[in-house]
Amino acid sequence: MDPSLDTLLQRWVQQLTRHGQRSKAERWVREAQQHFQRQLHLASPQETRVALQRALETLRPTLEVRRVRVGGTTHLVPAPLAPSRQMGVALRWLRDGARQRRKGTARPFAQCLALELVEAYHHRGHALQRKLALHRQAEANRAFSHYRWW
Repeated sequence: MDPSLDTLLQRWVQQLTRHGQRSKAERWVREAQQHFQRQLHLASPQETRVALQRALETLRPTLEVRRVRVGGTTHLVPAPLAPSRQMGVALRWLRDGARQRRKGTARPFAQCLALELVEAYHHRGHALQRKLALHRQAEANRAFSHYRWW
């Protein structure tokens, strides 16, 4: 297994863990990978890893918008994101999209995670919409980028 993907999956498990139930989060990730593999009709685990990395890469934002107070006015200032933070934000959006998809249905959470991953793989879905909205907001506020002093 690719070590970088293994660390990524551990981060994803950590992101999904609630109330100390890590084994449940690990089961969700494992089942989500299996659903993902079945829905994309991937034959080998290697193909699944490559497709999973591709899906997560499409969700990574390159910019974020931070609030900076200047002279009594708060401006939204676009700033570049570190690679580790990019992945953390992408995983958070993926989790939120799966939670939103699960509301009002009897569908298992792992299946919702897999559906959100498949949507990301095909450049659609809740998480990708969040990324595009963030990038649009950063583009709209690029006039304030000179306030970035951190």
